[in-house]
Amino acid sequence: MNTRAPHSPLAVAAALAALAIVALPGRGHTAAIATCLAVEADDPKAAPGFEKLVRVELARHPSHAHAKSDCRASLVVQLFRVGGTQQLTMRLDENVPIRFTIGKGDSLPSRVSEAMSLVLGNDPVTLAEDVTKLSAIERASHAMAVQGVNIWRFELFEAMYRTGSGAAFAPGGAFGVTRGAGHWQVLGRLYFAGWPNDPEEDRPVLKVAAGADVGITYELSALASATGYFSFGLGLQFMRFECRAAELDGEVDTLDEFAPHAFGRIGVRMFRLYDFDFDVFAAGYLPMKATRQDGSTVFPEEGRYTMSAQLGVGVGF
Repeated sequence: MNTRAPHSPLAVAAALAALAIVALPGRGHTAAIATCLAVEADDPKAAPGFEKLVRVELARHPSHAHAKSDCRASLVVQLFRVGGTQQLTMRLDENVPIRFTIGKGDSLPSRVSEAMSLVLGNDPVTLAEDVTKLSAIERASHAMAVQGVNIWRFELFEAMYRTGSGAAFAPGGAFGVTRGAGHWQVLGRLYFAGWPNDPEEDRPVLKVAAGADVGITYELSALASATGYFSFGLGLQFMRFECRAAELDGEVDTLDEFAPHAFGRIGVRMFRLYDFDFDVFAAGYLPMKATRQDGSTVFPEEGRYTMSAQLGVGVGF
């Protein structure tokens, strides 16, 4: 049995203010979105109770109303077992599905309620907008803001930098976050790479590289378990190169540089029907200025464009 805490004066005032705003003329507030519902459960005995639970949770959201025809939205809810664990998947139209693993200590009603709130959003007024009147960019922004899902990503990669005398290699790691709905995601990423060994004569090594990227990702499939994708964007990078220069009698010379860059990335994400994904990727970076430093002999006086690439793997949660 559900219990509710008494309403505080602040909550009552907020509710009255919300009602007053909705009642103002000229807001163009529309009715609840007619939503078709498909509920699937691999256990026939649990299916009727699970469907009733989903219907009750849907009824708690005034932005959407269950309908059997003339639907403007379609909600698909699935409950199945994979490898001995119970999986809950919920998807609205062609948006990115919400996935939960139901552990021993988890409450299925609580997980269904949480998934429903994430899928339908917490702002009924915003969700009740007639998004068909918006442009493609506005629809994508609306979907990301209201129905978007945050995914935290951790990556390991090998970096390769152009130096003019071959390439400088360095292992690295990255942390990022994406927020997306449907095919589109926005991304932010921080990364670090470095090589601990001392440089050889006239062969620069990448001692340290650290950067931050922001960009946009397009996934070829919004629903498949595995999909290819590509990303593009801009960022800023710090690089430190070291070289043992012959003109300095073998002493180590250092070059430090901050450089803005553009980047592109392609990859494949797998296992997306679970509450994690596995990512294999390749990225290329194009600096917007030459890498140079007055008084440094690491690169020529006019500098050198140190294009770079990253090959790696990652996981998203």
